[in-house]
Amino acid sequence: MRTLTSPVLVAAAMAMIAAFFPLTAGAHQPGMSYLWLQVNEDGLRGRIDMAVADLNSVTGLNISEAEGLDAEQRQVIADYLQAHYSIGDEAGDYAITYVDYNFFPDFENVLEIFYEVDAPLPVPDRLEISYSAIMHQDAAHRGGFHFENNYKIGLEGNYYKKAFIFGPGRETTSFNLLGDTRFQQFLNFAREGVIHIWIGLDHVLFLVTLLLTSVLVRKDGIWQPTQGLRSAMWNVVAVVTVFTVAHSITLGLALKGWIELPSRLIESVIALSILIVVLDNFYSFLGRFKWSAVFVFGLFHGLGFATVLNLLSLDFQSKLLALVGFNLGVEAGQLAIVLVLFPLLFLLRNYNYPKLLLRPASAAIGVVACWWLVERTLDLQSGWTSF
Repeated sequence: MRTLTSPVLVAAAMAMIAAFFPLTAGAHQPGMSYLWLQVNEDGLRGRIDMAVADLNSVTGLNISEAEGLDAEQRQVIADYLQAHYSIGDEAGDYAITYVDYNFFPDFENVLEIFYEVDAPLPVPDRLEISYSAIMHQDAAHRGGFHFENNYKIGLEGNYYKKAFIFGPGRETTSFNLLGDTRFQQFLNFAREGVIHIWIGLDHVLFLVTLLLTSVLVRKDGIWQPTQGLRSAMWNVVAVVTVFTVAHSITLGLALKGWIELPSRLIESVIALSILIVVLDNFYSFLGRFKWSAVFVFGLFHGLGFATVLNLLSLDFQSKLLALVGFNLGVEAGQLAIVLVLFPLLFLLRNYNYPKLLLRPASAAIGVVACWWLVERTLDLQSGWTSF
């Protein structure tokens, strides 16, 4: 029976992916560089910790710890960072001088790059910082930014809490060195939620794939347009509600530290979720179990959302603000997508919609989802991925 085999097929597909991963392992984090900045009364200085393999990949160098760095290699690295790392204020960027290079003593194949910043004194209360190194080639790469010292708020020796995670679509941010109020932090997290859903192409495609059938009803084995706006809107409300409840649950649990899965598994299941909904758009094999499947997959999307916030190492109050603000931002981003797409789909539903829109759009999304599934399951590096 179709309705009996649907959940079994979903479970079997998820089990096949899970077989590739050690579920008891700690969460796998994307490749990351670490940026440190000291805000001292006498100026700004800091360092960047980067994997030698990443540097070699983007610069074309062949650096090795055994051979050390020559003057030409140092210049190539400095020129590369000048194009991908900037610190300044509203008036413009400051000059950054890269003054020393050292292979990290406690980790193999990591290079410490020390720099000094020609900033005005006293240092302004707000800094504009941009970072795009490595990630322009590897979309999974991130830049973890720390304020090591900040004399304006009495911060010294911070080696744990990151202030920001730079990534594709999040290459530039503004820092208030006097410290943001809780309300400002809330707004920042909400903004990050909106940005994350908009640049998270896999999350967007999952939602779009679901919306494609929101203006249709299944009768006599074929898709037919809904008769009125009310039923179509009910479908949209159901889609958004189920997805929202599911990802909100796991976002909260993950921030609390009660769920921890390898990100490779999470991202693979997210790709699988898109592919299964695409197939359901063609064959409607999920039947009455569709919303159960959406809920289950929404749980994994929530874990994907949590990856961004977990990297920040937040305290309890900040985690609470992050949970509420980021989640509201995600919902606002989703709502914007729905408000743009749904009216268009509703107007087109009577114009041979399955043949002209549903099938071609689903097929195109399915191709992307298939590639993501292969790429993520086998841990391939292609540079063509979601953020």
